Amino acid sequence: MVSKKELYLALLQKIISLESSISTPGTSSWLRKVCLKSMGVKLEGDIYVGEGTKFVNPGMLKIGDKVCIGEHSIIASHAPIFIGNNFLSSSGLYINSGSHHVETLEPFHASITIGNYVWCGMRVTICSGVSIGNNVVIGAGSVVTQSLPDNCVAVGVPAKPIKSINREKFEVWSLI
Repeated sequence: MVSKKELYLALLQKIISLESSISTPGTSSWLRKVCLKSMGVKLEGDIYVGEGTKFVNPGMLKIGDKVCIGEHSIIASHAPIFIGNNFLSSSGLYINSGSHHVETLEPFHASITIGNYVWCGMRVTICSGVSIGNNVVIGAGSVVTQSLPDNCVAVGVPAKPIKSINREKFEVWSLI
């Protein structure tokens, strides 16, 4: 049987998805913020959430300012997840702070920290226990299984830095 809390969270996610279908990235919405805060997400500023995005255990999620999460993304917060300022993702982002031990299959959880000015391409997966530095670009389809340093482009399965970058700071929302 579905609990009242699960039903309430599902309703809030549907409201966010509906609101996202009629708004555009780069716009702030009081309704979106109220729904996310009611779900337990800690918000530090403006956020855009694409249509069809799902949150699992959102009370362990903290999100910075000027964050844009692409449509049909999943953020599963089994341990704390922090997403920094000026974060931008394409569709299909998957962040999961839960995992299982390879030999025993015992579940475990490890926090994820994502720095400022991070851009994730389409269908990026970020696994438990990693830290992603500031000013990082993660290529489409990459799977982040180990921490990534500041100022790099990372691609692949598993994602590895392939290039250093040093770009000027910018406002993410001015690009969308």
